[in-house]
Amino acid sequence: MMTGIRINVIIKMLREYEGHRNYPYKCTGGYLSIGVGRNLDTKGLSDKEILYLLENDIDDCIHSVATKFPWAKEAKGEIQEVLVMMCFQMGIGGLLEFKKFLKALEAKDYEKAAKEGLDSKWATSDSPKRAREMMEIIRSGQV
Repeated sequence: MMTGIRINVIIKMLREYEGHRNYPYKCTGGYLSIGVGRNLDTKGLSDKEILYLLENDIDDCIHSVATKFPWAKEAKGEIQEVLVMMCFQMGIGGLLEFKKFLKALEAKDYEKAAKEGLDSKWATSDSPKRAREMMEIIRSGQV
């Protein structure tokens, strides 16, 4: 084990040398990179990093759903889970477009909500298998 390394110094200097980018970019070597010089072409992400990112994205969706749909806090867990998964896929803005679906969910008319969810471009061409599975969860309350 190496001793005497000051991680904070290394971080400070690498941030100065590499910069800090929140979005993918091509580095001077032509590789797709992100953050502080993370080379996505040759190193990619570890499974642990992928799970970390996924958990953060899910947390963002949970917050968005809870903020935009206060009634969802009282909904069954399976309903909340479907809303979060839909938010994950299409963003909160995309989910907000499902007005009839959301109105039926809020009214606890799960049969109508499932019908409305399936009556969409998302269900007919974008993600038909996912849409059918999620709307079956809405309809039955079962995962």
